[in-house]
Order: sequence, then structure tokens, then C-alpha cells
Amino acid sequence: MLKDAVENSWTKLKALPLLKSKAALPVIAIGGFAIAFLVVSFAPRVEHQNVGAPAPLAEYIEAKLRPFVPLATGYGFVEPATLLEASAEVSGRITYMNPELKAGAFLTIGTELLRIDPTDYKLSLAEARADLAAAKAQEVEQKLLLDSAKTAFQIADRNLKLGIANLERKRDLLAQGTISQASLDQEEQGVLRLRQEKQARQQQLETLPSQIQVALARIKQSEARVVEQQERLARTSIKLPFTARIAAVHVDEDEYASMGGRLFDAHSINAVEITTRLSLASMQNLIVGMQQLGGEQAITTPAALLERLSIAAEVNLPDKGYDARWKASVVRIGESQDMQTRTIAMVVRVEDPYGQIVAGKRPPLLKGMYVAVQLTSDPVEGLVVPRYALHNNKLYVGAEDGTLILRDVDAVTQGNLALVRDGLNAGDRVIVTDLVPAIDGMKIELQPLEESKAYLRVNGGSVMTDAKK
Repeated sequence: MLKDAVENSWTKLKALPLLKSKAALPVIAIGGFAIAFLVVSFAPRVEHQNVGAPAPLAEYIEAKLRPFVPLATGYGFVEPATLLEASAEVSGRITYMNPELKAGAFLTIGTELLRIDPTDYKLSLAEARADLAAAKAQEVEQKLLLDSAKTAFQIADRNLKLGIANLERKRDLLAQGTISQASLDQEEQGVLRLRQEKQARQQQLETLPSQIQVALARIKQSEARVVEQQERLARTSIKLPFTARIAAVHVDEDEYASMGGRLFDAHSINAVEITTRLSLASMQNLIVGMQQLGGEQAITTPAALLERLSIAAEVNLPDKGYDARWKASVVRIGESQDMQTRTIAMVVRVEDPYGQIVAGKRPPLLKGMYVAVQLTSDPVEGLVVPRYALHNNKLYVGAEDGTLILRDVDAVTQGNLALVRDGLNAGDRVIVTDLVPAIDGMKIELQPLEESKAYLRVNGGSVMTDAKK
């Protein structure tokens, strides 16, 4: 209505004759200002409504206790459990070479592979046996001499006793004047000779046992030499100490082999070992359940640690196109940490790598193959959440009043999962939406999310299987 009244007034003013002259310009300007003032003054006031920004949508899952399988994955190269680098233990010309002694050949235990000319060693053995026979004969001779010396000593002792008795009788006769002094002196000389003979026999009797001991020592020396020559002769024939696969051959027939020279390389086929190196973080994943140990359960040796953890191992080929897997066992832990990589060695063993061959699917584990090693220990109960819900050791938690809580937590990450050890309680609503910005205390719109969908978001694949093993 105000607008219509203003328009009617303006129309009437324009119809006045005075307004058609130049003198009317100031009047027109004043009238326009007056009309504008009236319009602004009587116009209805605009009401302002305060409308805040909508709370961001925050999807959450409920924190629950779940079985968590500690897992660590490493890589390494296959090595035979036993590696033989055969060297010549004697020198000589190679007179025989097994025609199957070729790189890659499989040969059974006890197979003769090489033979070095044994002629010189047979002669040395014969000489050692002759020396042994001579030493034994000397021992027999010394024993016979000892028996003879004992008899001779007994005779000399008897003769001396008779000579002494005869000397005493002649002394009595001299006192009676029956014999002369010259006869007594002759008898005393005879007694002295008998004493010397007894002393000589006694000395012989005392020295013969030591001579017998020398003979016995010579026999042992000769026997040792015979054994040595027998062993040297046996070393001219080189046989496999175990069923093996030949890796390399370094000699040929009629070639001279020097003592200590390399002959061939072979490795066992009953088992292989893989040494993989794990970081301290990966090792921490394996021992995540060790916090439950008390002081009386202290672990002092690596063997005790392995027994306590019950680590299971599995070997597989990381190459695409193969789904081959082998069961393995952890046999030992490295003695120290590598100073360059800050890792610890774990050695796993696979039994019978050639007996598990499946054509086109599972090849044998050959020396030098690059494989992946997956290590798992006993499951533990814990609060497991998707790893992507963890933000720099913080979890977004939805409060009852619809506000956001930034919670500091202690967590161990493994693959696409995170095991929260401290800072989270069962039943807490863990936000899985990536809120930007995320401000402690800000309003959020909480919406539950199915757990399967929450874990399926990671790399487009489910990771809950890691927690449910």
C-alpha cells in the first residue's frame, strides 16, 4: 500500500505546471529524498535465523574382544640343510670317476664317486704291518729273556749261599790249622765272583721289565701307524655320506688331486632351511602375548622362547601363478641383531622338499629360490580394529552425547589390523570414518556400520580372517 501511495503522489506532482520548469529541479530532488526516507522507515524489518553447519556423519563399530593371531612375514632364499664341499684327504692320481657324477644328479648314500690311486698307500700299510709284527716279536723275546733271567738269578743266589757256607767252614779249618791261608783266600775270591754274578743277574732282572714296556709302546705305535695307513688307504675311495644331489664337480678322471683340493659339491635332499630377517616391530607382533608372563616364568634362552611362543611357520612362493605352500618349523633364532638392517634372523626348516612335488602346481624347493616365510604364534584375545581407524596412535571414539573423543592408545599393527593393548575399552564406539578436521569435542552424527563392511574397506578385501584364525 505504501508503494501505491508513493506512486500516486509522484504522478500528481509530475502533472503540476511548476514542475515542468528548470526551477523545479531542487524541489524534485527534495521530494525524492523524502519519498526514499519514507520507504526505508516504513518497510518491514528482515528477520535473521542462525543456521549452524550440519554435524558430519561418523560411522562406527563397537570395540569387541576377538581372537588375534600374531603374524610376521619375511623373505629369504632356500639353502640345503646339509652342504658337502668334498675335498681330497690324500693326494694322488684319480683312477676312477663315477659316470653319474654330474651336476644335478641324485645319488644315494654310500655310492662311490671317485677313487685315488691306492698303490702307495697299500705299500705304506704293508710296511706298518711289518713294523707291528717286529714289535710283537721283540716283546715275546724280552719276555723270554725275563723268564731266563729269573731262573739265572735264582741259581746265582743259591751258588752264593753255598759259597758263603763253604767259606765259613774253611775259616774254621784255618783256625784249627788244617788248611793254609792261601786256600782261604782262594775261597773268598770265589765268593766275590758269586756275588758279582748274582748282582749282574739282579740288574738284568730289573732292566728287562722296562725293555718289555718299550716293546709294548712300540707295538702301540705300530698299531696306530697301521690304523693310520688303513684310514689313508680308505680315503682313496670317496663315497657319499648321505643321499644327495650333486651341485658341482671340480675334477676329472686321470687328474692329479692334491690334498685339500676341492673334488665336488653336494647337498642333502631330505630338508632345506630358509633364513629370513625380521624387524623388531615384526618380532613384537609374534610376542604380543608375552605380557601375560610373570616373574616366575622368565625366559632365559632362545630355545625356551620358541617353546613358549609355539611359533608355526609356512613357506610359499611369492611369484604370481603359484599357490604352493610348505609346512615348516622354526629351528633357531639368530645370535645377534644385524647392525646394518636392525633385523633378527629366524631360520625355518622344511622337511622332504622333493617329496612334495605336484606337477604344474608345486615345484621342489631348490637351492637359491626366493620364498616368503609366514610365522604365526598362539592366538591371543584382544581389542582388534581396522588399521585405518588408527591415526598416529589415536582412535576417534564417539561419546554418548554425540561428540568426538580423540583417544590416545597403545596399539600393535599387523597388516590391515591393529591390536589395541591400552586406551580402549570393550563397547567403545570406534569411528572408522576419516573425519577432516577431527577436533576433540566436536559434534558428530553417529551411525553404526556393519563390521564386515568396515573390514572390507581395506584394500577392497576382507582382513577379518586374520583375526578369526
